[in-house]
Amino acid sequence: MVDLNGDGWLDILAANGKDNYSYYTTDRIYWGPDFAGFTELPGVASSNITVGDVNLDGNLDLLISNWARGLHSAETLQTCSYIRYGPDYVAGPVDSLITYGAHGNLIADWNRDGWPDIFIGNEMYGWGEYHRRSYVFWNSGPGFSQDNATRIEVWASNDCVWTDLGNIYDRMPFERYLSSEHPIIGKIISVDSLKVYGEIPVGMDISAWVRTGRGLVWDMWIPIATDGRPAGQASPGDRLQYRLVIGLDYRTTTDFRIDSVKVFYAAEGVLEEAGEQESTGEGSTAEYEIYDAMGRLVGRGKTGQLPRGIYFRIERGAGKTRSVKVFVE
Repeated sequence: MVDLNGDGWLDILAANGKDNYSYYTTDRIYWGPDFAGFTELPGVASSNITVGDVNLDGNLDLLISNWARGLHSAETLQTCSYIRYGPDYVAGPVDSLITYGAHGNLIADWNRDGWPDIFIGNEMYGWGEYHRRSYVFWNSGPGFSQDNATRIEVWASNDCVWTDLGNIYDRMPFERYLSSEHPIIGKIISVDSLKVYGEIPVGMDISAWVRTGRGLVWDMWIPIATDGRPAGQASPGDRLQYRLVIGLDYRTTTDFRIDSVKVFYAAEGVLEEAGEQESTGEGSTAEYEIYDAMGRLVGRGKTGQLPRGIYFRIERGAGKTRSVKVFVE
């Protein structure tokens, strides 16, 4: 699956191996969202399709491994696999590479020269004659040739798991996440900070945005700075939402884990204070309630007995309510 035409809907690529008569079949692109329409691509017993922008023109291309050609009982496993360049996969340019019972394929920049290379796994020369040679074809900026390749010694590479690099929509090296809408019941809040918790290795970058809403109207997305605080003023609201873009360098990053994402917020009009303020004035009769950054009541009265952290003190007295942000160090 991939969004080939960039309309926001996932499309389906179907590799058709053979019909009841021959190995000359057509592959199909079924266009989302309803998959009622399709485009046919000439194929030769296609076995695998990998998607990526191999010529770096901004359009997704299709790497198609073809297994055989000819009629049943008279087929030959020496055939050509194709690179069909987007955006016109029918009438657009096509590169052909000689392969032998090709099954899987991969797209990646193995030599780190900035150009995506391709790997095609060969299964056999002919029936019962298994092939020991698969090939990495080096992208010569851009383009591929039979002569610019490296042989990989592997026996009959057919039973393999082939996975495209990149996200499912456009194969770019990052994943996108949009959170659910989080209502703040009975409160109007402003966002204080956002923190991502997990194992984030070298080669991985996380960008975050947050927005607030009030009623039916959402405010604009505000980027989160490197210190975790919004890089702009988000309007107070009664609901919030965040989104992440997780950038990956596949040359160095093979595994990562995000355990949780926390958004810290405060009541509208909160004042920030370093340290404590134990009273609102001489002879004050104000009552204090202490809440942690997650909005949980953790105490009443003095904040000095609490662990180090950020708290919100709600002062009620003389018919007024006041919120104070307190740092306990």
